[in-house]
Amino acid sequence: MTTAPEPPPESPALRGRDLLLILIIVLAAISLIALLAVPLVGVLESPEGRGPTLVVGTQLLLLAAQTIVLIGAVYLVAVRWRGLRWTDLGLRPAPRRWYRRAIWITALMLALAGGINLLTQLFMAEAPVNPQFSLVAPAGFSWFALLGMLFVVGLFIPFAEELLFRGVLYGWLRQRLGVPAAAVLSAAGRSGPPSRSTPCSTPSA
Repeated sequence: MTTAPEPPPESPALRGRDLLLILIIVLAAISLIALLAVPLVGVLESPEGRGPTLVVGTQLLLLAAQTIVLIGAVYLVAVRWRGLRWTDLGLRPAPRRWYRRAIWITALMLALAGGINLLTQLFMAEAPVNPQFSLVAPAGFSWFALLGMLFVVGLFIPFAEELLFRGVLYGWLRQRLGVPAAAVLSAAGRSGPPSRSTPCSTPSA
């Protein structure tokens, strides 16, 4: 006579104080990064310190440091302290069909965004300027800036934000409010004011 295997034990749920602790750690660490970055502002504002590589490299370093802080806070509180698994935070492989769909959806969205930009230019006297361009390319275009920002802004930061909003916040809200309300509230938090600012953002002259 065989017995059915026991279901895996449920992971402990996050509490409100856990989210508050994550927030405190992130704010404290980013404030420390800002204080340490203050000397860099004077260097970047000086004429001899405005080399494109230095500006972009500093920007990438600060963005990466803030992102590492966010991931580290989630790891320390949710994984190490509360004992959650990474799969509990949404880090699990998706079915293959979703990878194929992601490629088609991305291509469609890029084409749609390009079409909207073209229509905007047709109806405006001048071409629209992306307000985030000074952040993504503060020293103008370069391959170093393109590749670096593609990795940090296009991959690293979105991963950290999804881990926080979809993995931590959505999971916490879902346990208390249900799936529909949790999806709406976590999406509203994710679509708020952009957090991709750095302690020293110095546009080039």
